[in-house]
Amino acid sequence: MGYSSSAAEAAKALYAISSLIRDNAHGQELFLSENGYAMLQHILSTDGNNVRLQKKVVSLLAYVADFQLSTGKSQASFLSNHLFIKSVVDMISAPDIDLQEKALLAAKSLLQLTSDNAVDLQKFSGLDDSLYALRVQLDELTSHEERREYALEVEILRREVQIVFQQKFNQVRALQHDMKNDK
Repeated sequence: MGYSSSAAEAAKALYAISSLIRDNAHGQELFLSENGYAMLQHILSTDGNNVRLQKKVVSLLAYVADFQLSTGKSQASFLSNHLFIKSVVDMISAPDIDLQEKALLAAKSLLQLTSDNAVDLQKFSGLDDSLYALRVQLDELTSHEERREYALEVEILRREVQIVFQQKFNQVRALQHDMKNDK
């Protein structure tokens, strides 16, 4: 599906998969058992890919992560994979602001789902740098009247992602501090 040379075919297949796994834990299990995440990773990491397809993938990822969070069952271990998270973080730096917004939504959900060490995650993904670069871009966009409102909405989301990441980072620091004091 995601390996199709036709973006239209891949988009249709992704739409069908998305329909089958939304609100369907069994459908998600089957998708994961068939290595479906590899296709999503391929779409995200392939340069020159169709932006529309990338938007669909990050939206689906946000949904799957939110579903995992709401059910309390984290069956989608691929969502914690560093390469996968890095691919989502890379979309935050994409030139399309709608894709950036969708990537922020996915990143926020993935950060809440993952139990990874935030320090390691930062070193690997460059999330802080991506969030800073986006903040600069959004500051510039707010000076344009026609894009101001949308840019402000995306900035609020960017701050939410920053807060979630900072909370995870602080948890790690506190844990390290406690471990040091216990010695």
